[in-house]
Amino acid sequence: MSFYFCNIATSAWWLKKCKISVVPNEFFLYTYCVESITSISNKSECHLYERIEELEKREINRTKQLRSLSVELSMIEERQRRSIASDLHDHVGQALAIVKFKIQELQGNNIFDPFCETLGELETLVEQIIRYTRSLTIELAPPILYELGIDAAIEWLCSQTKKKHKKLKFIIKNDKTIKHLTDDVKIILFRSVSEIIQNIIKHANATHVIIETKQENGQIVITISDNGQGFGPSKIETNSNKTFGLFSIRERINYLEGTFKIESRNGAGTKILMAVDLENKVDRI
Repeated sequence: MSFYFCNIATSAWWLKKCKISVVPNEFFLYTYCVESITSISNKSECHLYERIEELEKREINRTKQLRSLSVELSMIEERQRRSIASDLHDHVGQALAIVKFKIQELQGNNIFDPFCETLGELETLVEQIIRYTRSLTIELAPPILYELGIDAAIEWLCSQTKKKHKKLKFIIKNDKTIKHLTDDVKIILFRSVSEIIQNIIKHANATHVIIETKQENGQIVITISDNGQGFGPSKIETNSNKTFGLFSIRERINYLEGTFKIESRNGAGTKILMAVDLENKVDRI
């Protein structure tokens, strides 16, 4: 807010900010005290400051809207993944199981030997497709996350990752008391943990990863630490290839009005903390 102010000597100032206190005295009259002012040399400069403040507010609102849109699109994608996984399981998976059964039924009949060999090859092929479909279904939307919760899902994720990266050791600490999270919050946290693990594999050169989940002060707190090469503070702010995924995760956690912290130093590993209210309903999605 700006004010035009004149003193007794008729010189004038434009005030960018002016904090005024109203204090009654013993005569029930009011005294107006100017507590703090920021003076500007002329009116045009004052309008320029007002315009800058207005643009800054618009930029903040735009950033919030973009963050909201980004997470909403992410959640739409997750729901589509879950829908596709359900269709694969209910339709494709069952159809393949029937085909396998029919092949086995034909093999049990007394038919010519050449056909038996071909049917055996078909059965093997169908079995491979069934395994691949089952694996794809789980990767799209792990049922363990929705059925058993975030703790069990993280344990499953680490065991699956360990199969592909045998040199990486996981230490999991949880009290298995995390309950009553909405599906949307579960999937945001689960995908965040998954992306952090992938970031460790690609960039950290770590051999040990410690993942701890706990309930604390009405929040679910997830801490992920590694003994990798780490990175300096400047890398976090520049959104380099090593930290762009972390920036994306921070946006999602901020959208949930949670806390996201990174502690890292070159050669000293990295520690990431995520905390979200247990009662978060994600009404904005």
